This record gives sequence, structure tokens and C-alpha cells, in this order.
Amino acid sequence: MKKTNLLLVLFFGLILFSCASDDDTNTTNQDELIATWSLKSVENQGNDVPVFGCGIDQTTTFNNGNTGNEYFPEDYDGIPCEFNTLQFSWLREVNHIKTAKILI
Repeated sequence: MKKTNLLLVLFFGLILFSCASDDDTNTTNQDELIATWSLKSVENQGNDVPVFGCGIDQTTTFNNGNTGNEYFPEDYDGIPCEFNTLQFSWLREVNHIKTAKILI
């Protein structure tokens, strides 16, 4: 009986002390938006239209410090593809990009 009680106490003690803390020790607050994004489709009258031609290389980059740049074609059907780069600043409020201002 003593062995059974001792085993039960050890078992519950191990369970109690083996539980991991749910505290998140990662203190960085990096926005998940910060990355380089590729254009995959555009919405036209409620329908997703796949990107074609030069548009497949179009990207938008959101950087730390609320700056970014967009790399986009002058013409989707252009041969050869010629691209422009536009720098901008952005501000995120909740789940929306609130403002975007062109930087020169």
C-alpha cells in the first residue's frame, strides 16, 4: 500500500511540475506583414484573375520602420518587361493598412 501511495504521489508530482508555462518569452513585436509579397491575382468585378505576363514578377515589400517599395511592370504585355520601383510609407491599424504615402 505504501508503494502504491508513493507511486501516486510521484506520478502526480511529475505531472504537476512537468507542465510547461504558457508565457510567450518572445518579446519581439515584428509585424507579420514585414516581408516581400508577390502578386498572384487581382480582383476584377468580384472575380480573382490570375496575374499574367510581366505581372508575375511584381512584388511589394513592407520593411521595418513603416517603409516599403513596390516593383511593378510598366505594361503587363511588354516585351521586354520594363519595371518601375515606387517607394512608400505605411501605417497599420488593426488589420488594415491605414495610410500609404509615396516617398520621393
